[in-house]
Amino acid sequence: MNNISLKRFALSRITLVASAVCSIAILGATLLNAAKGIDLIDEGYYLATIAEPLKYKNNLSQFGLVYYILYEISGHSISTLRQLNILITFALASTLAWLALAAPLQSQARERLPRLIVAAALGTTSLAILRLWLPTPSYNWLALQALMVTAIGLLISQRTFGRTSAVGWTLIAFGGWLAFMAKPTTAAIAGLLSLVYLVVTRKLSVGLVAVVALLFCSLLVTAALLLDGSLFGFVERFSVGLEKAGAYGMGHTLSAIVRIDPLPFNWEALRALTFGCLALIISASLVSSGNGALRAISYASSIICAVLAMSLVFGLLGGPYDYGLWQQLFLASIGLSAGLFALVYNRFDRSNPKIEGKIAKALLIGSLPFAFIFGSANNYWFMAGLSGFFWVLSGVTFIRVGPAPANAMALLLPFAFGAQFITAGQILFGVEKPYYQPGPLRKADYLVDLGDRGGALRVAPSTGVFIEAVRKTVDQAGFQAGTPVIDLTGRSPGTLHVMGASSTGQPWLIGNFPGMPGSNRVATQVLRGVACPELARAWLLIEPEGPFRFPATITSVFGADQSRDFSIAGSFSSPDPLSNFTEARTQYLMRPTRSVEEASQACTEAKAALAQPGSSNKSEARE
Repeated sequence: MNNISLKRFALSRITLVASAVCSIAILGATLLNAAKGIDLIDEGYYLATIAEPLKYKNNLSQFGLVYYILYEISGHSISTLRQLNILITFALASTLAWLALAAPLQSQARERLPRLIVAAALGTTSLAILRLWLPTPSYNWLALQALMVTAIGLLISQRTFGRTSAVGWTLIAFGGWLAFMAKPTTAAIAGLLSLVYLVVTRKLSVGLVAVVALLFCSLLVTAALLLDGSLFGFVERFSVGLEKAGAYGMGHTLSAIVRIDPLPFNWEALRALTFGCLALIISASLVSSGNGALRAISYASSIICAVLAMSLVFGLLGGPYDYGLWQQLFLASIGLSAGLFALVYNRFDRSNPKIEGKIAKALLIGSLPFAFIFGSANNYWFMAGLSGFFWVLSGVTFIRVGPAPANAMALLLPFAFGAQFITAGQILFGVEKPYYQPGPLRKADYLVDLGDRGGALRVAPSTGVFIEAVRKTVDQAGFQAGTPVIDLTGRSPGTLHVMGASSTGQPWLIGNFPGMPGSNRVATQVLRGVACPELARAWLLIEPEGPFRFPATITSVFGADQSRDFSIAGSFSSPDPLSNFTEARTQYLMRPTRSVEEASQACTEAKAALAQPGSSNKSEARE
């Protein structure tokens, strides 16, 4: 090897080391921050669902059942649960990237370490889902992970049934089941995409598809028996769940899920995307230049990008950049620039018999964000950006690297570094502006110990004071862990979890939030479906001045009068996240004053009266 080759080899290796260090920094910073902060609304709902996955009968998503195993493994520690969730996502994304890079690197069988480093770098981009900083496992995390599992299975499956192929077909079934447990709409689109991919790549085998269908149905039957004891109950669960979702009025209907959401024009964002794409294409082009100085410029720019990404994720460059909704398309621009570079620089050899499979693989991966977002009531552009990892990987798979081992990874690194820079920015945005939290995570220095309900956690001082006030109140009131509580505040699932309560009806009785006109109607129906023995024992959590509270008359559906049949056991001041924590309202914990027998009898009579033809409900009348 001459001096020029040695220098080129050394520069390539230095850049690879920078990539590995950057991946470790992004993953490490994310894992450290997982021990900080808590959103008592959405994350409270996730935790309540995971803690009691078999209790709630009408949930459309069954992510709680899937993540219950992690919850037990973590010892109910919220920080450990989050860290396991992040590690699983990173591992799945890196594995998928490793497999996606197999075709362009098939001539570099001995270059496994560089391939692993680039796969890990691409894997870190899956953590862009933390833009909102909701690291606790949820249906969105499960949908993302399910799509990765399915894609891994599709890539390693073959028409013949060998050992590796058997694993692939099994993963397709398992990934499909996970997607169904997360969001049935995601499973439907993932199934369609999988079928198209199998047909195009000529992997489709009627016998193997039948085996996959059998495995998928077996998993569903197992879940049905665990959750409802029968297939009929399982089907009814989803039927009632769909009806309830539609009743909220948020757009969870068949006619509303197929749509194109608005994307306001943003010249600054478009300019940033354009210059970023050009910079990446130029940097990748310089890698193969015959001029050593130009190659050095490309390697240096990649290393600088890595340093900037690490500085971003640790908050050393100040506040996060913000391009609004367009920021969610930044990862898509990385995939687009990689695809354009491959088209212009690589010049696809259309005579290559494997080119169809390569294109099919890239299109499959690039289409997965649409499966991820399908059925969401949130803006589709925003949600798709949370799974932008797929777009990055789709574009990179088009790139054909050269035969020289020293240069095998160099063409991919500029795009990997660009994606890591954007991901670091997304993570920083979440860390600095965590969802429904009073301030950045760097100020979350108040240590609380939630015991069996979450372990040690560092939270914002105001949140810590609130949590301690809640736990002190329930202790003084003689409240026993596991006691059912009906949350009539409309916004406190996390408070119930901190209390050690078992939420009655559903993990979160969603209050009258904007865009949810059917909240009272749904809550009424949910409480009607709860067994009287539980309702007779249930305490209440109320917020008389809360903007999302339920009417006091809602307790009449189970034969109770809030002012007569309950007494105040304690109170605490609750900061309102929906007012950016500028307001605090008093919440009251109320214990039942009637005997369980008396309350149960009144509940039975009230439900019987409501079941009579022509009966109406006071709470619904006042909605």
